Amino acid sequence: MLINLGCSRQIKALACCIFLLQLRKRNSKGKTVTIIEKTDIKQQIEKALAKIEKEVKDLTKNAQPIIPDCSLDDIGRTEAMTEVSVQAKILAQAELKQSRLKYALRHVDDELFGICIECEEPINIERIMVRPESVRCVKCAD
Repeated sequence: MLINLGCSRQIKALACCIFLLQLRKRNSKGKTVTIIEKTDIKQQIEKALAKIEKEVKDLTKNAQPIIPDCSLDDIGRTEAMTEVSVQAKILAQAELKQSRLKYALRHVDDELFGICIECEEPINIERIMVRPESVRCVKCAD
């Protein structure tokens, strides 16, 4: 059983090496993101991060729990709680996007940045510029 586990690790390591070699071939053909494009992408990510961080800050204020208020009737209290619930969901989505943008910013210089995690083909640069947190090409995202 230990021999099989060792062979399995060797096979995975070999598959990883083959994958990286294929990516280097793609890079040499110029199909992946260039250094100039990566600089533009970093600027896009930083702009998007600044915007989303402001949104998260504003949404955090709006998603505070409702303090019991005697002046609110049952309908008013229910509406207020529903509004807070909606704001909390919007906040969660904004925080997720913020997290993905931070990840993209940390990994924009990686060799695999701009490669679809599904089909392993380069992601269209226009898609990356619009949604820099994208890890899938348009075809695989659908």
